[in-house]
Amino acid sequence: MNKYKIIYTEGKQTPELELLELLNEWNCTDGLGGCQYFKNGNKISLKEFTVDFYNEIEKQAKNKSDEKKDVIASSGYSAKVASSGDYAKVASSGDYAKVASSGDYAQVASSGYSAQVASSGYSAQVASSGYSAKVASSGDYAKVASSGYSAKVASSGYSAQVASSGYSAQVASSGDYAKVASSGDSAQVASSGYYAKVASSGDYAKVASSGDYAKVASSGYSAKVASSGYYAKVASSGYSAQVASSGYSAQHDIKGKESVCFDCGIGGVIKGIKGTYIALCEWFYNNSKWQIRATATAQIDGKKLKENTYYGLYNGKITEIDFTDNVKSAVLETKGKVKKIKMINEDTNTIIDNVGFVVADGNGNFAHGKTIKEAKKSLLYKISNRDTSQYKDLTLNSTLTFGEAIKMYRVITGACEFGTKNFIEQNKIDEKKIYTIKEIINITSGQYGNQKLQEFFKCKTK
Repeated sequence: MNKYKIIYTEGKQTPELELLELLNEWNCTDGLGGCQYFKNGNKISLKEFTVDFYNEIEKQAKNKSDEKKDVIASSGYSAKVASSGDYAKVASSGDYAKVASSGDYAQVASSGYSAQVASSGYSAQVASSGYSAKVASSGDYAKVASSGYSAKVASSGYSAQVASSGYSAQVASSGDYAKVASSGDSAQVASSGYYAKVASSGDYAKVASSGDYAKVASSGYSAKVASSGYYAKVASSGYSAQVASSGYSAQHDIKGKESVCFDCGIGGVIKGIKGTYIALCEWFYNNSKWQIRATATAQIDGKKLKENTYYGLYNGKITEIDFTDNVKSAVLETKGKVKKIKMINEDTNTIIDNVGFVVADGNGNFAHGKTIKEAKKSLLYKISNRDTSQYKDLTLNSTLTFGEAIKMYRVITGACEFGTKNFIEQNKIDEKKIYTIKEIINITSGQYGNQKLQEFFKCKTK
């Protein structure tokens, strides 16, 4: 039998116990990702610990269910309800109930206080309104909701939707593409899945994300937000928020007054309102490892450092950063609607010598160019009535040459010539290949205009 142990952030540790005994006697998620978890003497991740927890609950449920049940209901106090049948619907309103389901497509609900609810079925819908409930789901695409105070909610399924409105709740998700939301004050929210979307509106909340490409938002006062994932986008609108990131190329948007944002990761950028304190770190690659070149702190004063403008640290100086067409560039000078820029090589975190320009039309449209004339010409693709009717009969399997693919992408999305060329060069796109529409959508995933391209062909995907 496997033995588990937890070491808390303050150094306190549990004895080695079997998993269910450990869960019953100790607070297994105190501090969320800050704890250290051990299995048979070996350190494991929060995700591995959570998955083992789900598997153990599932095993218990299967042992208690000899046949498939279509509908199971219980209203008694301290009831134990288990189902392993597919498509089952399981409900319990009794206090202290333990509810488990391992069936696919199950719907599991509990309104009892201190209930423990677990589901491992795919596409399950799990809801709990009891105080201090423990809710767990390991099924992909699951929808998990808890409104009880001090609830513990965990999900390891991909694309899961997890929501908690209880105060002081502990919410954890390890599935990729998950959507995690918490509105309770003092909640602890953690996500380790890639591309996850994490939101918290409770005051004094602690929000952590370690997944790459995650989007993290917090609107609560005095919230503490941390992100270690690559390319994360972090937004905070609560007063006195503390935001920290150690991930690669993270983007921070701070809108709360009296806030502090620190990015110690490689290539991170911060923008905020007037009065926001920012701290940045510059890294360079040397002798096969990353090293710190410089650090800098400043307050956005609305003059030297402008409001709602991204800043990074390059060559030891806090530098304005532009992201037109998803091309990261250092701004050298701004005159009216024209920015003089130098692109940034994100692989080496260095500014490239070649000078370019970004031109705006004053209506929210921007375009790149090697010269101002080229940028203005490219801007026409974004502000003119582009004729997309020539592509209306194409399907996902329709093929285009390299040149035809570029033209189609720019006409439908409005991507500028400069940004398109940069994407092709950096990703070494084969100019001799014939591409299907589906391949073009996949290749440009996450790039400027990709969503427009998907919407244009969405009728062909059904």
